[in-house]
Amino acid sequence: MIGRQLKARRKQVFPKDTQRDTAIRIGVGVSTYSRMERGDDRVSLRHYLDAATILRCEKSFHPLFVEPDVREGLIERALRELNQKKRKINKAAK
Repeated sequence: MIGRQLKARRKQVFPKDTQRDTAIRIGVGVSTYSRMERGDDRVSLRHYLDAATILRCEKSFHPLFVEPDVREGLIERALRELNQKKRKINKAAK
């Protein structure tokens, strides 16, 4: 799946790029990039992250490396803070 998405994104962002062109942009060999477009899981995640950055989709990539509990904790904290602010506003309005 990641390989198909990578290829589709390359064609979207750099429609005239060949695999060789994109490999040069990322800083990997053509054979490595070709393996990436096939979704080879033996290729370093660093290369996939570099590709995501070059292809302007790194924001979609980064959440994969944040523990779900951490994200949920941040959301819960933000909601608590928001509720506290609402209570203060309501008290001040009375």
